[in-house]
Amino acid sequence: MKLPKATLAAPIAASLLVFGLTSMAMLAENLIPNPDFEKGREKWGLWVAPDSQKMNCQFLLANNAAYSGRNCVQLVSDDFARFSIAANLSNGNDNVIPVEPGDRYRVSAWVRGDTALKVQSGAPGFLIRCEFFSHHKGVRGGLAAYIGLHNKVSIQFPAQGLQALALPGDFPTEWTKVEGVFEVPDTVKELDGMTPPSLFSWYSKGSIFVDDIVFEKVDQTVPLSPLVNEASAKNP
Repeated sequence: MKLPKATLAAPIAASLLVFGLTSMAMLAENLIPNPDFEKGREKWGLWVAPDSQKMNCQFLLANNAAYSGRNCVQLVSDDFARFSIAANLSNGNDNVIPVEPGDRYRVSAWVRGDTALKVQSGAPGFLIRCEFFSHHKGVRGGLAAYIGLHNKVSIQFPAQGLQALALPGDFPTEWTKVEGVFEVPDTVKELDGMTPPSLFSWYSKGSIFVDDIVFEKVDQTVPLSPLVNEASAKNP
């Protein structure tokens, strides 16, 4: 006996919907362990730039100032300093995410500064950085995606400077979402991996609070963030 077309169409449509939702859920998985710091500083580590080693840069847990939940982190230094925290993915792959040109990722964090925070003139104050990596060579290429407080993206080498991501006005003292969607570039073909996001205090003095980090692979339907600078294929 043949079933009416409408009867056949309903379960097929339902199956396609479930498949589509499952695929979206797989793409939108948060790749960061302990993204809300409810497990304290577990899976997170501190890095301090050579020129900031004497600035008393600290990575503290704040349990009375969170955006959501109980905890957030506090990045604090005594003088204008460049330092960051990054998550340990424990993925057995040297903390590198395999990528291909054209892959899209979204990264976001909730950020605020204390009222005494100061930012060096022309500096971004706060940045998120994902650095592209030559995994088969075991070296970093220097090329990275940077997201600033104005939610714009720069894909560039450090030597090109970060003037395009300079702090736009005063540093926010209320919780503000910093978010960027970027695409893995094909300008340097040998790069085949990417580090998880590093959350930087970039030449700030005082305290920056950060909470609720999201880092996820998204599909091609998600619009890219405005791009303020894109690197050439060669490191300048």
